[in-house]
Amino acid sequence: DSQFTIVETGATAICDGWPTLLRKKKWLVMLTIAVCCYLLALPCLTHAGIYHVQLIDSYAGTYPLIIVAIMECIGISYLYGLRRFCKDIAMMCGYQPNYYWQANWAFITPALLTFVLIFS
Repeated sequence: DSQFTIVETGATAICDGWPTLLRKKKWLVMLTIAVCCYLLALPCLTHAGIYHVQLIDSYAGTYPLIIVAIMECIGISYLYGLRRFCKDIAMMCGYQPNYYWQANWAFITPALLTFVLIFS
């Protein structure tokens, strides 16, 4: 399920970037993404495949992921603005997120992720 949503999100972002050119050819964008993912996964099928998987798991799924999550929280809360973000959510959903979510985005999640990053 998660792989489908990641590919769909990427394809939608690409098609939204060039709507006049790619909107009607979304199947071609999806095919291109699928072929690229297939070609990128081929090295994992060789005899050294487990080594490649361990490298990807060790370096792509730990510190960089936590750092990206911290930057996303900081970017949404402080650079873009928490009030503006909540107004955007209210425009899309019809209601504003309560203070619990706002506190999580602005303070709790960045603090916990920084704690995990420092002590891991």
